[in-house]
Amino acid sequence: MALDVDGTLYDGTLGFSLLHELESRGYVKASLIRAIHEFVEEYRMQGVGCREDLLSICEMCAFAIKGVPCDVVIEASESAWKKVRQRLMGEARKLLYGVRAEGCVPVLLSGSPQVMIDRIADELGVKYRYGIVSSVEGDHYTDHLISVPAVPDVKVDLVRNLASRLGIPTERSLAIGNSTSDHELLKVVGYPIAFEPDGSLLSMAREFGWRIADRDTAVDIVCAAIKLSHAVPNRGSIGSGHHEEE
Repeated sequence: MALDVDGTLYDGTLGFSLLHELESRGYVKASLIRAIHEFVEEYRMQGVGCREDLLSICEMCAFAIKGVPCDVVIEASESAWKKVRQRLMGEARKLLYGVRAEGCVPVLLSGSPQVMIDRIADELGVKYRYGIVSSVEGDHYTDHLISVPAVPDVKVDLVRNLASRLGIPTERSLAIGNSTSDHELLKVVGYPIAFEPDGSLLSMAREFGWRIADRDTAVDIVCAAIKLSHAVPNRGSIGSGHHEEE
């Protein structure tokens, strides 16, 4: 099951906690963080999942940590996670327990930096996790992006490739997301779930007949969808089928 992190499993954008922690240590300028915040808010107000805007946000985040030593970023991510872990969705552990109990493979996807996705994935015991990855020169980060899961087509490719590796049909997979940037992934899986969706995604969910969940109903809706996928012969994805995590 492909799970969006920011705004779904985590209340907010996890990457900002890392930037603010690095700011407190003198590695990132407050003005740059404000600029990223403003760009993100403008993007959200537009309500349209523009690939170029999403890529620009990722590039700004990569630029913010350019030149910062890798060990500093890792230490900062650990410190940041301790400060914000209470913003993890209250039912997250129950949700992951239900997913695994049904024999599904959970996958975390996010437009936040990989080091922060590693923190939440480690907390939840999730092996497969994908966040923004920047290249490294020596022991410092560069602003060259290697992977940008925030971008819709990249998100789809990551899930399709992992599903292929695990031998799980994509049409048997489940995915849960909350924003327009998740719509392409939700369109390719067999069991899409819109979680407290923004206006644009809500309209799409209603148009295509996707399940809609919130914090109170997510666990029940996900588990019901998994059971349904198991009941349909030769159908179903990541998140469906009895597979062990490699």
